[in-house]
Amino acid sequence: MMEQIELSHQAKIESCIEGGRKWFKIKTPLTKPRLSLDVKAIQHLMLCRDFVCHILPQALREEISRTIAHTTVLLPDQEERSRAMAKLGEAYVKGSINYNDHQEYISLLLNAIGERRVCRVRYLASGKLEPKEYCIAPLTVIAHHGALYISCWLVTDTEEPEVIYDDMLLAVQRLLEVEQTERKFTIKEDCPIKESCRTFGLMKGEKFRIKIGFSPEVAGYVRERKWSGDQTIITLPDGKLILEFT
Repeated sequence: MMEQIELSHQAKIESCIEGGRKWFKIKTPLTKPRLSLDVKAIQHLMLCRDFVCHILPQALREEISRTIAHTTVLLPDQEERSRAMAKLGEAYVKGSINYNDHQEYISLLLNAIGERRVCRVRYLASGKLEPKEYCIAPLTVIAHHGALYISCWLVTDTEEPEVIYDDMLLAVQRLLEVEQTERKFTIKEDCPIKESCRTFGLMKGEKFRIKIGFSPEVAGYVRERKWSGDQTIITLPDGKLILEFT
């Protein structure tokens, strides 16, 4: 098997015995791979990190920073490393949430999303005195207004999980316990996960068209933003604005 790996990946594998176990590692090649990143590409990664790090636990922030730092070995000119790693952006958020104590839960949920595994969670909803336990099928993580949410299905606690409710949303900071099970769930290709993300915070129901009027004082703020994929904006002669969407 080692020979097959060496042939298919053109990598030299070294082995050693330590503590009664045999270890294998891929030897670092003397020449760099035929792949390179420029300074601007790494700066863009740094911008993404700086814009989202305020909502991530410290351990995950450090992991992201290390990963970006590792990419600098792909720079054609190592003298450009400091410029590539320069801090160019900042995010300011009022009332931010400290997710350090939820690092383990976030890691478990991310793994469950990737492997499509059912989780058991204990959750204390806002305004409630007693937590409740749920079996969920986690679908995706949503970042909204400086907070993290898990979009999931509420499922039965059975060997073959069945969907009880397909539009559940849990605030990560209110999770008291997360346990990943061995049970798996499936997602159909036509599953409207992205649609539920676009209607974040709204109850599901029959769609309908609405019109909203705004005064001139806030018209500029509304005009600058996208509120819906099918929105139309009409500016009136007096400076007022009509926003229409489904």
